Amino acid sequence: MQGSAPPPPGAPSAAPAAAPAAAAPKINKLVTHVPAAQVSAEFKAAADAFPLWDSTTHPQKPAGSGKFLFDYNGDYDTERVLILSGKATLTPTVGLNRKPIAIGAGDSVWFHHGFACAWHVTEPMTKK
Repeated sequence: MQGSAPPPPGAPSAAPAAAPAAAAPKINKLVTHVPAAQVSAEFKAAADAFPLWDSTTHPQKPAGSGKFLFDYNGDYDTERVLILSGKATLTPTVGLNRKPIAIGAGDSVWFHHGFACAWHVTEPMTKK
């Protein structure tokens, strides 16, 4: 977990400026998905210091399925990640907005405390 920290320059804020719908970060109160084209160079540089996670070593149910549940309820406010490779679909299991979120290489995702979802990794993924 990368802990709580203020967003780096270029990262989305709670109230982003209006932008074309296709390019705007997808934000709800528990998760923020920033498409690769919107991820700032500053955030990419900061992510170099984050620990590496590899989906192939994460426990899955059933084994080898790419599926697992995860609750972001640690002792931190936000887990910030940069997807280095692969693809996955995150389906929220809490909150009113349970629309699946597709993530892939180059995207940034901010998992806010209290977010819970079902992961389905469709291409082996690494993230920092």
